[in-house]
Amino acid sequence: MQAKILYDNVALPGFCSGWGFSCMVDNILFDTGEQAKALFVNMDKMNIDRSAIEAVVISHNHWDHIGGLWELLKEQPGLTVYGCAGFSDDFKTKVAEYNGVFKETQPGQLIGKGIYVTGEMSCEYKGLPMPEQALIIPADSGIT
Repeated sequence: MQAKILYDNVALPGFCSGWGFSCMVDNILFDTGEQAKALFVNMDKMNIDRSAIEAVVISHNHWDHIGGLWELLKEQPGLTVYGCAGFSDDFKTKVAEYNGVFKETQPGQLIGKGIYVTGEMSCEYKGLPMPEQALIIPADSGIT
């Protein structure tokens, strides 16, 4: 199993940076950063074939984690987007409008070979509730 950071606030020379985060764990994309253009440039530089993405997991539906999602869904209609039940109805509707398939996650749900999600966790952002989830990757040394 291999994890590659695709998008972050800091980037190596020659790569694009921006608000948010995105990483690829095997063929599962976790978050999509602030903007598709930078995400796609970084994927191309890392020789990542976007058509090989099997699913997208969104940690939380803030702009800096979903910004690249809409262009990706334009390229890959029918792509599954895993999110929390507590994500906004606007987000779920927009996934469908872009021909994605939104699926609500459950705790410990298997997403890809050896890749699980926590399911929705109760978190806060600026004093307001924010549904959030994380990936779980079992390793010989424990859970990563």
